[in-house]
Amino acid sequence: MARKIDFSRTRKREVNKKNKGRLFLVMVFSFVILSLFIYIASRNIDFGKIAVEDDIDVLIPIVDNIEDSNIIDANLPRRQRRNRRNSREINNIDSYSEENSPSDTTNSDRDSNRTHQVESEATGMSSREQISFFAEIFGVLPRLMRSTNRAGQVEIQLPVNFAAVDLNYTNFRLTTYLTSLGWTQISGIESANQNMQVLTFVAPDEIIYSFRISYDRTGAYPAIRPRMAIIIKGFGNLNQNDLERWIQLDKNICFSILPINRTSRMNIQQLVNNNFEALIEIPMEDIGHPIIQSPDYAIFGHFRDNEVIRKLDQYFSLLPGARGTITHRGGLITTDRRIMPIILNYIRDREMYFIDDKAIETSIAFSLAQQMMLTSFERSIIFNPKDYINDTNNQRLTNDLRRVGMDPMIVTLQNPDDDTYIFIQKLINVANESGYQIVRVSDLN
Repeated sequence: MARKIDFSRTRKREVNKKNKGRLFLVMVFSFVILSLFIYIASRNIDFGKIAVEDDIDVLIPIVDNIEDSNIIDANLPRRQRRNRRNSREINNIDSYSEENSPSDTTNSDRDSNRTHQVESEATGMSSREQISFFAEIFGVLPRLMRSTNRAGQVEIQLPVNFAAVDLNYTNFRLTTYLTSLGWTQISGIESANQNMQVLTFVAPDEIIYSFRISYDRTGAYPAIRPRMAIIIKGFGNLNQNDLERWIQLDKNICFSILPINRTSRMNIQQLVNNNFEALIEIPMEDIGHPIIQSPDYAIFGHFRDNEVIRKLDQYFSLLPGARGTITHRGGLITTDRRIMPIILNYIRDREMYFIDDKAIETSIAFSLAQQMMLTSFERSIIFNPKDYINDTNNQRLTNDLRRVGMDPMIVTLQNPDDDTYIFIQKLINVANESGYQIVRVSDLN
């Protein structure tokens, strides 16, 4: 007798298998979603911050070496960031100078006094009032500032004037100002294209503020004439009569002096007495230049730390009255991660500025100085006067200035000879006609 098959029961078993499979998939999917939410909650991710301006591609820590900065690493654990106080002292605030200083007061002294005055005036204000006060004294236009509440913190848009300040300087000033008033910094990040910095603080009233510092793109700030600083290098061998014609030039021209040459001390005394700005030209080991291979002349890569300091002591003691420093050759030393911080710390401790004359494109000197919050610049263009002897209508020089088009523009000339003397007068005239104002390096913020 044939066995009777119950097809209805078979179909039920198949349906039950399908339902169990679907239920398993739903449970797996739910587990994944739940795990994702737990991860987001533990990391405190704010999805609102992902949709930032078009110029933000990737946010990266502003500095690599936390011990050399007043900025707390954004990658620290969240609890550690919130509990950690930014107690580092900012010793180099006086190195930032402002223009038009009185003759009986140094720029750094006045700047320091102004800083303490600002801190005193802001004490006792609410956190909102302290932010507005900073924006007022720093020259940020109130109509450009935006404030929004997002994910439990207040975001402040702080667009600054590109022609007046850069982001690093604004970062330094804001951080110094807020930490002096009891604010705690918990993170600092920068966009990959370096067009924005985001600093996050906890105010004394426990409100979290995120400052988004960027350059204004609306053209709201008044136009400012681009600035040019000119440094003529290689002084230290001219007698008094030879130097006399150079001090007839524009009073804003700067001169750098090699420290251990025949007339180095006499040259700097004559320049300073005639109200010119002088720089110490620091000789450093170069690549492929045996002329400076004497250990009595330059700083070499094999020097121990104390030997570098001793050589710098010698240079600086020979040239009193110098306002800043500039590299002399140094293609090898300016790539040295051990020696350059020693040199830059020495300069910063003496509240002087630093210029990297870019003897080699791989130099780390300028970027390192910026990280150390040292007032620093890098050479924009170097002119060879012989290239412009036949430039009778100055068209080539005009085009070269337009091609570089930087503000500020740092120009260096290598030798104080007859060709340089003729060319410098031509350069001053063309720069003025092109809309530049010739300023001293110390007048650049």
